[in-house]
Amino acid sequence: MSGPARSIPRRPGLTRQGVVAAAIELVDRGGLEALSVRRLGAELGGEAMSLYHHVADKDDLLDAMADALVAGIEPVPDDEPWAEALRVLARALRRRVLAHPRLAPPLGSASALSLIEAALAALIAAGLPADQAASAFWAITSYLAGALLSEAAAITDPRGAVAGPAPHATAALPVADFPTLAALAPRLAAADWAIEFDRDLDLILKGLGAGSGRGAWAPGKLRRPGFAARHHAARGPVTGRSPRALPSARSRETG
Repeated sequence: MSGPARSIPRRPGLTRQGVVAAAIELVDRGGLEALSVRRLGAELGGEAMSLYHHVADKDDLLDAMADALVAGIEPVPDDEPWAEALRVLARALRRRVLAHPRLAPPLGSASALSLIEAALAALIAAGLPADQAASAFWAITSYLAGALLSEAAAITDPRGAVAGPAPHATAALPVADFPTLAALAPRLAAADWAIEFDRDLDLILKGLGAGSGRGAWAPGKLRRPGFAARHHAARGPVTGRSPRALPSARSRETG
């Protein structure tokens, strides 16, 4: 006859924040494939089961890791012009992602809700109608996700994504078949990630400004009182499951 189930005691001094920080450090070293509850428990000097006092499961842990990444982004002042507000948020997100390039861009975490609120408020302040603001939001989000994933991949695997075609890949191209690519290959390969990020973002913002009829640099304010408080409230409680803020690409295609 089996005895009663063994209770796993809560490790003294271990917190949810500590578990999340250790998980991020583990992924920084070995990538997401290195993350498992068992290995994380060993890293923290205990049993995997003890971690379940602080995270519900691996999905909850991944949500909390993404949330911690976004939570370091400071809110934009309420009186910031809309285009500058979007630029500040995009640059801040880039800095956070590049600090931990092995983590995916945290666009679906609980704290990302505050960034989404700020971006949408800025687009409305630019004079875009609600439907155009929503479309513009998806355009900016798609650009950020693609740009940041590519740059992060180039950091974690230099043989993978690069800013442009690698010189060795284009040196032997037959010029007759690829005249434009051969001519531009050196310029493409020499592209600077930071410069291209700002340049491409400016193109998007100027296009949105033209569409709004107010110009990209019109002095529209965000008009979102209390945003700083909502930014911190959106993080939710210290424990508990973080909601998914954005649908996946698949759900957008099939929904």
